[in-house]
Amino acid sequence: MPMTARPWLAFLLLGLLNSAFAHADEVKQEGEKEVDTQFIFGFTAGADVGELGEKELEHQTVAQLGKRQGTYAALFDQMRAEFVPVANFRFEIGIPAAFHDIAGVTGLDDRRQGAFDGLSTELRYRLLDREHAPFALIPQRRAALEPRRRDKWRSGRQLRR
Repeated sequence: MPMTARPWLAFLLLGLLNSAFAHADEVKQEGEKEVDTQFIFGFTAGADVGELGEKELEHQTVAQLGKRQGTYAALFDQMRAEFVPVANFRFEIGIPAAFHDIAGVTGLDDRRQGAFDGLSTELRYRLLDREHAPFALIPQRRAALEPRRRDKWRSGRQLRR
């Protein structure tokens, strides 16, 4: 069921503000790695899966904004839970959401709504560790359940009601 975008936008901004105050300072324990390469670059996955028993919550937002003709704002937001239940294996599950605020754009219906956008999962298993081999090797598998409208939202074509 469509919801207005304003409450969702407030929720998103509150989440971003909350993450700005989060502290990543943790006391290093003996034998702990210096650098966690899981997110070392913004455009590629690193060679770490985490330590056994590690649990994380991760938040990601992608915004598409424009104002050449009318106003266009599309936010794709995802909250993910990550777990390392056994050594060298990471499991992630995420709940994406889409928010739209479109007014006066030729070819698109005026729309102000937010909706859940499916379910996503990712599985990663570390076969080779760079501490014991010359390089690390981590195959991964991603799967997502998405509504059919998602490709139309992303491409900017006419939105259905």
